[in-house]
This record gives sequence, C-alpha cells and structure tokens, in this order.
Amino acid sequence: MGYLVLLYGIFILTGGVWGYLRANSLPSLLMGTLFGVLLIASAYGLTRHRDVGRFSALGLTILLSFFFLYRFIISWKFMPTGLLAIISISMLVALAFTRKQTSASSE
Repeated sequence: MGYLVLLYGIFILTGGVWGYLRANSLPSLLMGTLFGVLLIASAYGLTRHRDVGRFSALGLTILLSFFFLYRFIISWKFMPTGLLAIISISMLVALAFTRKQTSASSE
C-alpha cells in the first residue's frame, strides 16, 4: 500500500506543478507541493509499518477527496477536478479497507 500512496503523492505533486504552469495558479503549486510531500512522507511511514503513516495518508486523502469532489460539483468539469476526485476517492477506499500488516503476516 505504501507504494500506491507514493504514486498518489507524486501525482498530486506533479498536478500542482502542472496547474501552476498551465494556469499560473500559485495556490495549485503550494497545495500540490504541500499535500504531495506529506503523502510521500506518509508512504515512507507505510513502508515502515508505522501507524502514523497509515493515519496521515488516510487523513490527507479524506481532505483531498472532499476538496476535489466539492470542486467537481461546483464546476461539473471532468478535467482536472473530476478525474482527481475519482482518483482520490479510489485511494480513500483502498486505504480504508486495507488492514494493517503485522510482522507475522509479512513474513
């Protein structure tokens, strides 16, 4: 699960940079960088089987899911908010239904 969160974090980070380059949106750059870096740090925690990594990834994904869903409902534009809402909600479902791995189950 850690590598999936890592990919999601990189996707959010590059999306923020892309939003800045395409629309000169400084909020996209700042929030994309902030959330991307925090998700990458959460992915590191997940690969080390730390609860803080799991809960921080879950919390960040909840925030992003609500944000992108809200933006999609307001604009009804699939790109980029609709796509990001689908990806974020899918990530949220994956994180919510993944049980914590113990050292006994990973051997």
